[in-house]
Formats: sequence, structure tokens, C-alpha cells
Amino acid sequence: MSNSNELDDLYIDQQVPEDIQVLADPIELQRVLANLIENARRYGKAEVEMSEYSDMMTQQTHQPKKTETDWSPTLIFESGVEMAHINITARKEQDWIVLGVRDHGEGVPPHVLHELTTPFFRANNARSDVTGSGLGLAIVAKTVQSMGGELKFSNIDSRTESRLSQSSGILKPYSGFLVEIRLKTASGL
Repeated sequence: MSNSNELDDLYIDQQVPEDIQVLADPIELQRVLANLIENARRYGKAEVEMSEYSDMMTQQTHQPKKTETDWSPTLIFESGVEMAHINITARKEQDWIVLGVRDHGEGVPPHVLHELTTPFFRANNARSDVTGSGLGLAIVAKTVQSMGGELKFSNIDSRTESRLSQSSGILKPYSGFLVEIRLKTASGL
């Protein structure tokens, strides 16, 4: 399934094949994904230039509608607005399904990646005006583990992707943070 949704400061692009089936509690998996999307919305915002946003909208509005619930976003933002652009992906790797949730923000300092599932830990680049207890990723890790899965965090290397910010005139890295969840495939059951 390919679908895009947008709400004020959030743009979600889903690239999930329709035949993907995982061996997991659907309610718990929904909670895990909701937590990861909320984290990406809070911490993964990046300045969006009008040309980038227009490209996203052009891609969306030229896709044929597959169902009655598919819709084309109509909101237009000014250049320089901060929004969270989130990619949700799924792919099959042997007996596993790998779900990915990626934002396009600043990423996480590499030296703290291993601490992200520690209860009450918050990475030092978390915005001071953002609320949160530091329990979200700890709960995500426990839930994924209870479903027999694995969790992996990584930063997206931004050295090959950069852009000039129109509002500040500064070349900014175009990076991001990726969370991958590996769960057993349910196909063939």
C-alpha cells in the first residue's frame, strides 16, 4: 500500500506492500508505530523549502485514488516552515518483515544511540520545549521484544544529501533518524 497523509506539521509517506503480514499482536504493533510516529513528529522536524513541499504534493496529487479513503492534501505552507516528513516502509528479509520509521530531522548523537531504550533517558538534542518522559522508546523496545522482534536505531548519513536553507542561507545537512523493527513474517500460517 502506498499512501500519504498530512496534518499541519506532519507529512507521512507509507510504502508498505499489501502482502506484508507480520506475526505480532495488532494492538501492540499499532501502539509501537504510533509511538514512533509521535517521536518523529516531535523530534524529527526539519525546515521544508517550498520547492520540496511542492514536489511532495505533486507526487501525491498525481497518484490515482485506490479507495474512497485516499485523499489528496490541499494545505500549502510557506518556505522555511518546520514539519516532520516521516517515511514508513516495510520489506521482507527471509523469514522477517522489517518495518521502518524514518524522519528527516537532525538525527541522534551517535554516542547515545545505545541509550535510547533506557527508561527516562532523553537525547541531548531533544528540544527543551517538547514534553516527554523518556519512556516511549523503552516501552517500544519491551513491546517489540515481547512479540519476538528486534529493534534497531540508526542515523541517516547526510554527507551526500544537503540543501541550502532559503531563510538562513546556510547549507544544512539533510539527515534523519531511522528506527527498524524486525518481526517474524506471518505468511504461510
